[in-house]
Amino acid sequence: MRAALTLCAGMLALSGCKSGESPASGEAGDPGICPPPAIAALVGRDVAALDAIYFKGALRVIRPDEAVTMDYNAERVNVLLDAHDVITEVKCY
Repeated sequence: MRAALTLCAGMLALSGCKSGESPASGEAGDPGICPPPAIAALVGRDVAALDAIYFKGALRVIRPDEAVTMDYNAERVNVLLDAHDVITEVKCY
């Protein structure tokens, strides 16, 4: 039992470590620039325009009166739509 707790504590401590390299900023799909210019440029266009954009980060499309989680993620791109599926805002939260 004690060994299992020690193992769990060690895994928990290591879970906060981050490895790998960060992406170069300025790429169209770079989640480090929020909101990405390629997606922000779609304001006023139909949501179908998102299909032509490659984005490797977290992306969430929010329609009017749709329930969403309120957990904060500065790298998540939220695309807000109106009742006609037109992109009205692009925000990061």
